[in-house]
Amino acid sequence: MDAICDRRVRYVKAGYEVIPCVGKSPVLDNWPTASIDADIASSWSTIYPFAANTGVRTRHTPAIDLDIYDDIMGSANRDRAARVLSTAGATSPHRTVAETPCPLPL
Repeated sequence: MDAICDRRVRYVKAGYEVIPCVGKSPVLDNWPTASIDADIASSWSTIYPFAANTGVRTRHTPAIDLDIYDDIMGSANRDRAARVLSTAGATSPHRTVAETPCPLPL
């Protein structure tokens, strides 16, 4: 099992709904409704060897992606997101600062 496959299987076992992607684009035509389990995820590296990225369906893993380059506005929006998430029982938001797109660590 290669590293990408191994990571996808670990995420599925942890409860995440992962999807193989090329860049940010899912390779599965039916990605919103596709069945996902560890066996299916372990087959993707063979079926889609060009899909080196992994997305996560957010129906059960909500996420907020804010691309704000102003520090004051970024802080205000992060604080607002933290309040909204905490009222929903979620943990504090993860903050990533980068000039180029970067993954959200799971």
